[in-house]
Amino acid sequence: NKTDRVSTEITNAVENRVKELNPFCQVMKSAYCEVDTDLLTKEEEKLSPELSERIKAVQSEGRPAIMSGVLKLGLKVEPEALRDLLIKYANGLIRVKGFFCDASNQGYALHFVHGDVQWEKLTDYSGNLHLILLGTEINLAELNKKLISIS
Repeated sequence: NKTDRVSTEITNAVENRVKELNPFCQVMKSAYCEVDTDLLTKEEEKLSPELSERIKAVQSEGRPAIMSGVLKLGLKVEPEALRDLLIKYANGLIRVKGFFCDASNQGYALHFVHGDVQWEKLTDYSGNLHLILLGTEINLAELNKKLISIS
């Protein structure tokens, strides 16, 4: 993909390397993900019925429904209290990024991924709490109340 962003020489070099790794593969060049999807299923028709059924059985059912939300509050929050709150909601949260300040106006950048919470001190942030949340279960009203209670 993205063959429109590189020279023909680079595209050919990549194709040659791929063929070195797997001489039996079919290389399809594309730009903007424009691929003839029929090419991806034609070989499946040649498979035995048993193998076709096994392939269909392991196909993905897709990703879970992802929700998102933004919290912007004029609150000061201690890093440990925010960490504890996010961990409490870890089952429904996938990713949280944002900025906040503690009571002494020390700024922080927050990084939360699947229950792992990290923050780093910032020298140039003194703004409000601003969080962007992604997850399967996000209740912004409840999180808002909890943040107010810990601030």
